[in-house]
Amino acid sequence: MSSKELETIVRYSRLQEEQQEGFFDVEEFSTIISHFISRYEIAKAQLALNQGLAQHPGSFELSMNRAYLNLCNGNPDACLKILGSLELVHPNNEEVLCMKAEAYGHRGDAAKGIRVLEALIRNPRQLDIIRPLVQ
Repeated sequence: MSSKELETIVRYSRLQEEQQEGFFDVEEFSTIISHFISRYEIAKAQLALNQGLAQHPGSFELSMNRAYLNLCNGNPDACLKILGSLELVHPNNEEVLCMKAEAYGHRGDAAKGIRVLEALIRNPRQLDIIRPLVQ
């Protein structure tokens, strides 16, 4: 973790202790959310996500975090609904499709997840992009 990321997390935590809200950009909110997810503090990650979406309602990155948190909370259908909305705006986005495949797996529909991944790897450009994501 970089010193800038640590500083962001400390500033956010201090504001939470003081029951205040501050402005953070999308990247900072993503850092905060990832920090709490990595520590299995899902409720804190959800709070940061809600604050982030209030400040940046159209953010793709925060919407992806929202989908992921739904998946973490055992709600793959909600995750798929969010991903479906994102896919309308960002068709063939590798991150969306990889998470979509994962959500189908969590839902018990591995065959559908495999079909999503097969469609994804048919495109050579996308294969070069997703290879690091699945290794």
